[in-house]
Amino acid sequence: MSFVKCEVDTSLFTQMINELKLAVPSANENDIIREEVGKVLEKCIEDTTAMQVQKVVQRSERAQFTTMPSGLYKPSTKRARENRSSGGRIVYYLKNRYPSPLWAAIKKRRKEDLAKILKARGLAKKSWYLIAEKLGIRVKAPKFVRDAVATTGKEYFEDVEVHDVFDNTKIEIRIGNNQPTINAIGGSAILQRAIDGRVKFFLTNLKHGVFESLGKVAKKYPGLKVTEE
Repeated sequence: MSFVKCEVDTSLFTQMINELKLAVPSANENDIIREEVGKVLEKCIEDTTAMQVQKVVQRSERAQFTTMPSGLYKPSTKRARENRSSGGRIVYYLKNRYPSPLWAAIKKRRKEDLAKILKARGLAKKSWYLIAEKLGIRVKAPKFVRDAVATTGKEYFEDVEVHDVFDNTKIEIRIGNNQPTINAIGGSAILQRAIDGRVKFFLTNLKHGVFESLGKVAKKYPGLKVTEE
């Protein structure tokens, strides 16, 4: 798969990690990095937009036309046959009257299609969640994000990639996110804001003397091992 190349600036984030290592010497360096990357990905999940249930439902309710598979109902009139699209589907005007069996089939199929659309609404958010999973990092995400599936039934694990190295010579994490919606709404900007926000969080804690108290550090960074050396 070809990934769209959009780089973000992680220089300040790297400096922050180094400062955290000095500020919390009892914490393992790997744990610090994974904890901070996890917080960045959580913020990306939060800031990535998703379709609103109410709007999706209202759009469905206000629709005037719907297209259905030709096999849904066997049209008996010439006019109905002419409504077939080139893709072997039939366009129905929802204000028309239809035979009861046909109308029941249309309603059932529209309900199923709406459920699939709602099921897919968290896919863009889920791309960040999948990155965390591939890195082995636990992050918080709403259930509709964790359970999101495309209308085709696919989950698109191949849309994200990770490369992490944790050894005695270096620690490095690289991620790629090629989820279609993420690219459309500017995923790199979302990631950059999340990174910058985490750096700002650290600087604010530094300014307010958080690292002068183990109790305060433990409260602000609950995922880190904070003990007396």
